[in-house]
Order: sequence, then structure tokens, then C-alpha cells
Amino acid sequence: MSTPKTFLAAVALVLATSLSFGVAGCSGSGTTSAEKMESQVVSEKTWNKFFSSWSYEYDGENIEGVTIDATITDEHRYYEDGVLVDMTSVEEYEVVIAGDKDYVVSGISREGRRGSVFIDDSDPLTLIYSETVTAGNVPVCYEYTQNAAYKWEKNVAEQSLAREKYTEYMSIITETDYDMYTYDEDVHGYILKDDMKGEGPVIKFSNGELAGIYLQTKDYENGSQIITYDIVVSYGEREVNLPAEFTDNTPQAE
Repeated sequence: MSTPKTFLAAVALVLATSLSFGVAGCSGSGTTSAEKMESQVVSEKTWNKFFSSWSYEYDGENIEGVTIDATITDEHRYYEDGVLVDMTSVEEYEVVIAGDKDYVVSGISREGRRGSVFIDDSDPLTLIYSETVTAGNVPVCYEYTQNAAYKWEKNVAEQSLAREKYTEYMSIITETDYDMYTYDEDVHGYILKDDMKGEGPVIKFSNGELAGIYLQTKDYENGSQIITYDIVVSYGEREVNLPAEFTDNTPQAE
């Protein structure tokens, strides 16, 4: 099974070398784990300055350029029809948003066993581009995906996958009130003051901005399941080059 964070670097390299157009490179944040990141200690003023313009829902206005490197690890151990299933899956995403264009590179790998059968596999890598165009004050999202023949197709989508993932990851932070948090030396980040069991998110700052989110949830209702979210965030100008050749399946093309 691939090592978290190094997997997407390999994904980006494979895609960049196998496609005929450019894919924006990783920001470099993919080499850093949010769990291991040591947060900057910020003042209440700095905290409030950042969160005053922040939203867990990407609205296309409060972010000019952002890259998110996310690793979601699911360790699940349970019995199915009397057979022990002990499986670890790792989902990894690189989300790049650059104004009205964005893309998501993703991959998943699995390792474990189902009874006496050992499993070590991964799904094909995927790359999805999107652009949002406003027509008559109504935003319309166009999505570019590859078909079975690895040819690009353009279709209308309800929402870009990048925006969906941004909202999913950022919504881990349920509270942004500075007084509700405290800096914890053990986890090198900010935790909720009432989080006595370590069940809430750990927030990391760098250069006065949100740089990392770490969360681990545990469930023992059906065997045992531990899900870990490791989210690294970086900001700055991004470039997304949409596919130059594609089949246009949008209503306008008909």
C-alpha cells in the first residue's frame, strides 16, 4: 500500500507525463502531514482576521487560489458471515482551485484480508477538471472527464468536485470562535477546550492562515472502525489548463 501523501505526488507525475496538456504541479504541501505539522501560535486578532473572511462552503469569492492535499485512512475490522474482514483503505486527493477553474486528482488503495484471502489493490487514478461560467447571473458548471477510451468529454454538472471536496473537508471545522479553542502542545495545534477525549479536529496555522486539519473518529458499533482525516491547505496563485480536445456533450453543442 502506498505511503500517504507520497501517492499523489506519483499520481501527478504519471498524469503530467501521460497527458498531452499541462497539469498544474503540486504546491509542495503534499509532502507535509497535517498530523505532524507544528502549528503557528496565533493571536486572537490573527485568528479572527482569517476566519472573518473564511467559509467552509466555497463560494467562488473568498478564495482566489488554494490547493488541498487530503488523505482519508479507513481502518475497519469486522466479521461478515463469520469471516473476519480486516481492511485498511487510503483515499488521497489533490484539489486545486484557481478562480473559475479547478481540478481533482484522486486515487484509492486497499490492503488487508478477508478471511484467508489477502487483498492489496488500488482503483484507477482519476483526473476531473471543472470550470464555472456565469450566464445571466446563474453559475453553470462544466465538467471534463475521461471515458473508457481515455478521451475527454465535457458535460454539465451540478457542482464541481473540487468545490464539493473543499466544502467536505473544511466543514470538519464546526466552530471558529477563538475563545472555544486552546493550543495543545501534545498535538502541536488548536483543539476545542471541551474536547477531553481527543475526538474533535486539530487546527494548524501557518503564516496567519489555516494550514492543516487533522481529525480521527472511532466507532466500535460494528467491530472497530477508525477513520483519519489529514488535510493540508496552501494558498497562492494557481494555474489550471483545461483539456484542449474533447467531445462537447453540453446542450449548447447540440
